[in-house]
Amino acid sequence: MAIVSVDPTGDTDSVLRKHRDQNLMGWIAMGDKAQVSEAYSVEFTPTILIIDKNGYIQYQHVDLTESTILIKEVDGLTE
Repeated sequence: MAIVSVDPTGDTDSVLRKHRDQNLMGWIAMGDKAQVSEAYSVEFTPTILIIDKNGYIQYQHVDLTESTILIKEVDGLTE
């Protein structure tokens, strides 16, 4: 799993690493240097995308989303 920041000024590599280590252990944290937001047409933040192993968006949420909802959706992908 990964978090991609679209704020290159505030979210430096060290800020992203610290956030990951405190909140998202085991995730990849990176700036949007690969233009992921453009590739997936993200227009608003926060946007949460659940992308399957083939690169297709299975779920998309604009705004904050309850973790229980996200867990259920991710679990649904592995069934």
